[in-house]
Amino acid sequence: MHCPLLFPLARQARRHAQIALLALFSAHSLSAQLWTTPSRTEGDWKEISWLGWISEAENNWIYHAQHGWLYAAGTSEDSVWFWDLEMGWLWSGVHSYPYLYQSTGDTWLFYYETEASPRYFYHFAAGDWATLYPMEPAPVSHSTESWDWLHQDFVETEEHQLLSYNNSTSSKTFELTVVENDWIRIKLLPQWGGRVLSIYSKALDFEMLYYPRHGERSEMIAVDDAFYYDWILLPYGINPTFPEGEHGKFWGTDWPLELIEENDNQITFRMSMVDDVDWPDRPWNFNNGRTDLHVAMDVTVYRDRSYLDIEYTLTNTRDESVAYEFWTPAGFAPIRESDTQIPADTEIVMNHDEIIVKDWWNWIKQTETNIGARNDDIMLFDKLRHLSNWQGSGIAYAYPVLEIPWFGVINHQDGFGAMRTADDPNAAPGMKIWATGDDSLMFELWSGHNPEFFVDEFMEPLEVKNWHEYYLPFADLSHVSHATKYGVIQADFRSTESEEFLELKVTSTMPSEVWKVSLSTNLGGAQMPTAECLISFDATGAPVDKIVPLTGVDDPALQSWLVTVTEAFTGEERMVFDLTP
Repeated sequence: MHCPLLFPLARQARRHAQIALLALFSAHSLSAQLWTTPSRTEGDWKEISWLGWISEAENNWIYHAQHGWLYAAGTSEDSVWFWDLEMGWLWSGVHSYPYLYQSTGDTWLFYYETEASPRYFYHFAAGDWATLYPMEPAPVSHSTESWDWLHQDFVETEEHQLLSYNNSTSSKTFELTVVENDWIRIKLLPQWGGRVLSIYSKALDFEMLYYPRHGERSEMIAVDDAFYYDWILLPYGINPTFPEGEHGKFWGTDWPLELIEENDNQITFRMSMVDDVDWPDRPWNFNNGRTDLHVAMDVTVYRDRSYLDIEYTLTNTRDESVAYEFWTPAGFAPIRESDTQIPADTEIVMNHDEIIVKDWWNWIKQTETNIGARNDDIMLFDKLRHLSNWQGSGIAYAYPVLEIPWFGVINHQDGFGAMRTADDPNAAPGMKIWATGDDSLMFELWSGHNPEFFVDEFMEPLEVKNWHEYYLPFADLSHVSHATKYGVIQADFRSTESEEFLELKVTSTMPSEVWKVSLSTNLGGAQMPTAECLISFDATGAPVDKIVPLTGVDDPALQSWLVTVTEAFTGEERMVFDLTP
């Protein structure tokens, strides 16, 4: 497909388009003079010589053979505004089409006509082609199903005090709430600590989280003087823990479940809990006692997105300050549904390279390189990114906190990845890492209000804290340069004898979107725009590769590149980050 000659964007044409748009809001019969002289008709269809085949509907809507539904407004075919479901307002006319002026992006487009989907447009501002894939997703739905949890036999108290256990196998049946769209399926387990048990990517065909399945039996872990009265139950999925360190009080209790919004475009379930329980024989780490904190966990699946949105609202119901801890552990295990543990070739990805390690994990200190003071606890986070270097169980924390709010896990053997991001880097800056060795079932990664366990945060009287965490699948990336709820991007500088270029690999959670990637060089503190390109995603969520030619990479004044990613037609921001050559 060749690039057409640049359409001359005269000031008069731009002004004409703006005047026509204003006329939309004053004309009473916006399309009375449109489509009155078709070249020919067949049933309900009209062939317009310059536009093609259309079928008129009510209220100025038309259905176009290639473009689909369009809202048409104008008083003559010389100047028509169209509302396109993917691109917004477009202006064209009998003397302009197939060139169209796209209002939001302030750019001209050239439509390359084809007989079938997708649609192809040359985007003059970006100097690149956009491919618009059709998308008609099914409404979000929910259902229920049962799950049989097989486990080593044990007896506990109401407060989860372990009384006894043996090697026989028992089963407990839970009812799961299943919420799904065309791209992801999640399973909620409110009866066991307000838990998201599973996130399955339909588009990429893998499970993001670990939980026992396919007849797998959970083992009890009993350790003298450990948490929970000398035992630790392996965690599964994602669940909030409060008001104490480690897994808190409510990891094994029944959280009320409420359907708070349901329509074709989204379903939101709320799981909530109040810390209004006094446990007189509580475990030794429950230093804060009863706090009366209220936690609401709103779990949302959207019709047209492949990420999971979890909104947390933490409320201090007291008229006094309250000390607390709040963490959300995620048992990341991006594997096929038929697998039960992550392979040794699995890596933690995050934009952070310093950790703090406590004295009781000396093998970690012998594995990583000491880089700081504080009793030699500050280590370089390098080797332990890779599961193959874990010699056994251990804990480490991002030091001092995680400033850029994304982290995840890549299963390099199978090409699967699981990512957690947040809308506010200050909401939950703590980040804890836990694993058990190269035979680990998962990498357990925690986000928290606290920098470490047993270091309290405080809520002011009647204070409310609110933030979002997002969980998204990705695939076929060797590393991660940046991530937001909208997607995950890998950026690599490459060179040949004749040119320098940037190689991008992107997985989006926004099927059928078109992204504009803009690069600017930081030369001595001044930002200089240097390159732009478009990335078009199909309706399956498949990863996309893109090569961007570069200039000025060898300039000694070059400090970094600023990468800005927006939706090509709405201008909405998707991600902004720095790259160092």
